[in-house]
Amino acid sequence: HADFQSSYKEEKAQWEAGNATLEAEQLLDAGAPLEFSTGHGDTPLTVAASGGSPELVGMLLRRGADPGGNERACTPPIHAAIEGASVDAFGKVWGSHAECVRLLLEAGADPNARDVPPGQGFEEEEQQQHWSALHRAALRNLPLICVLLLETGKVDPDVLGPSGQTPLDLAVYRRHSDVVRVLRDAGAGE
Repeated sequence: HADFQSSYKEEKAQWEAGNATLEAEQLLDAGAPLEFSTGHGDTPLTVAASGGSPELVGMLLRRGADPGGNERACTPPIHAAIEGASVDAFGKVWGSHAECVRLLLEAGADPNARDVPPGQGFEEEEQQQHWSALHRAALRNLPLICVLLLETGKVDPDVLGPSGQTPLDLAVYRRHSDVVRVLRDAGAGE
């Protein structure tokens, strides 16, 4: 009975994701702007990434959405994908947020993106007052996303955040053992 319910929920989620992608394509074909931004700076790509919809993220990227967000965006899409991920008490990640992160990285999203509006001209010292994507993934206990970010070869596992914390500091404090292992394997804290 539980297997049927799980299978049904997965099929329903896949259908809903496919339907949302089709509806979004129809809206774009009818002239809806790809880089529309809400009053909070959310773009369709940011919303799709936050919702963990790789089908929609992929379609928007293929249509030309900026993987790094735009100058009005409050949250870069890569941060939206990380923040949208839900982790249960057993460490299981719900949704396809890691796949969204992978698609964003493949499309050119900055793996070192800070949670500041892109294009604001923040100096490096000011950037450190904001969290990196790796900090966010460590805080949220998302080891697979940490791996994806580190595998780009562009992310320093000892990157400093507000008050000088590293992602390893955050993972140790939060007791996220899988994230600690991933970061140590990448050379963090050496």
